Amino acid sequence: MCLVCKRGWMSAIERLWMWPRPDSLENLIKLSATISHRPLFKIREHSRYGGLVKTLDFGVIFSQWEEIESTDIFQPIISSCTNIRTLDLNMCKIANNPSFVKLFADNSQLCNSLTNLEITYVEASDMEIEALVRLFPRLKRLLIA
Repeated sequence: MCLVCKRGWMSAIERLWMWPRPDSLENLIKLSATISHRPLFKIREHSRYGGLVKTLDFGVIFSQWEEIESTDIFQPIISSCTNIRTLDLNMCKIANNPSFVKLFADNSQLCNSLTNLEITYVEASDMEIEALVRLFPRLKRLLIA
């Protein structure tokens, strides 16, 4: 591969992975399966696709939350995404699940990078939301409705 083509691909791949939007349960499963893979060539300092992700928007699958029975589908996504700045859990039915909160508690790198959190229309008590928010020390913007 020539140097010019490689730089073009690196830029395109970086942009594609910056904000993945799984708009269905099927696409969420595909994202979960591929996010921890290594790119064919190193893109900056990132050795896995998850390192390129800046925004995770789980709110776009709001109509299919009932079909998600386990937090296992999120484990590879949360553990691979170490540079997330924005996390959207809009209408997330499992945001108050202790095992879902534990996914974040076990990944301090993600928690330290997150600055924006949206947890609108989440069925959770104030104490559950507070427990989730306390995990993110650099949080600057919190949207709750």
